[in-house]
Amino acid sequence: MYKHLTLLIFSTLFFLYGCGGGGSSDSNNTIPATLYEAVNSTEKFFSVNYPKSCTQTESNRFVYEVMHDSYLFAAETPIIDYTTFEDTASLLDALRTSQDRYSFTADAQTTINQLQEGKNKNFGFHLFAAASEEASHYYLIVSHVYPGSPADRVGIQRGDIIEKINDLWIYDIQEASAMLSNEDTLTFQIDNQAVELTKAEYDIHTVLYSNILSYENKKVGYLLFQTFISQAKEELNEHFAAFRRAGVEELVLDLRYNRGGLTSVANHLATLIGGSNLYGKVFESVQFNDKYSTYNTIEHFAAYHADALNLKRVFVITTGMTASSSELVINGLRASANNMEVIQIGSTTYGKPYGFYPTFFCDTALFAVNVESTNSDGTGDYTDGITPTCPADDNLFKAFGDTTEPSLQEALYYISQGRCSTIQTANKMATKPVFYPLPSHGVQNIIPGY
Repeated sequence: MYKHLTLLIFSTLFFLYGCGGGGSSDSNNTIPATLYEAVNSTEKFFSVNYPKSCTQTESNRFVYEVMHDSYLFAAETPIIDYTTFEDTASLLDALRTSQDRYSFTADAQTTINQLQEGKNKNFGFHLFAAASEEASHYYLIVSHVYPGSPADRVGIQRGDIIEKINDLWIYDIQEASAMLSNEDTLTFQIDNQAVELTKAEYDIHTVLYSNILSYENKKVGYLLFQTFISQAKEELNEHFAAFRRAGVEELVLDLRYNRGGLTSVANHLATLIGGSNLYGKVFESVQFNDKYSTYNTIEHFAAYHADALNLKRVFVITTGMTASSSELVINGLRASANNMEVIQIGSTTYGKPYGFYPTFFCDTALFAVNVESTNSDGTGDYTDGITPTCPADDNLFKAFGDTTEPSLQEALYYISQGRCSTIQTANKMATKPVFYPLPSHGVQNIIPGY
């Protein structure tokens, strides 16, 4: 059944400081009909036959052939004996080329629940690790909590420090990640108190925080956007309608932990920002590998929306977790033809100008890079990330929307002074805690959290 789902291009990533996700499309309007029909009517993914059975050999054969067919770097994919691999994940790792740190596999049903149904099932927070003062063990720091999740219901907040899990010190990040992923009930020691959590299903809210700030006689909209799934369009419309009614003149778009998702949602968000200023202009160009170059497409900004702000500039907060569709918004808006100023605050993004057409077989979702994206200037080679206009730290111990939180503070300084502050630049060089990412698996690469 999975292979007949609507084609999507999702993105994901792994990151050194943080992680990000990537571009995708939930509509076949930008995909040639011949490709869409071929996938759904002939039991093929591009030119590759789906597995005839769910044996390991057939599953391996399917992944191997996809990586030599529609994979963006198919011309460089190695020739190996796929029958010797015990699982498709390890086979995929062996087939990925040196420039590919993005392709992955995931559980099919979990993928559908999160990316199509908008449902999550976990404890409901995302974590970083930090070494203890004596460097003998780690603490886990909560970077954000998902509304309505088990963690949210017991009052866990950004900046909370998890000292122990099940009364055990945390000595190994990999082991901690495995415990968080595999156990349904755990006890966390937070501020010397034991908090027991059991994983439960909850609706994904894509806007984690929104506010309108009065600053320097201007109304500044602040929006923390978490993931580009289809449900996000309605949420974004509601918040932008509120911004428009309030007469918002400047926008701070916080994408610091947004790893990506659907490119159609990225286009919608960009259009809500620029509005009529972007009408008829190119949002992105999508290129396949040489075998499928006839499917290369150009996508324009979405039709004008009544709640669009029609801004000529936008402030975007980023970290190393900012990826794919998040980067696509930045790259699409900053093209010279748009006359749009994008002031990027924070740290360098993850670097993923690529997208997926995920395919589903047996109980697996395969995310193999299929396309690369550029803006109307032809700019798209940002595999090393997009560098911020103004450096700023991500202080995990400051609440979102707090005007003294370094990234938002820097954006407000720029609004007031028309330039970056020297204070934030100096802070980038100062001694500060080092936060380590926990390993991500499956769709955690798109919607981070445990």
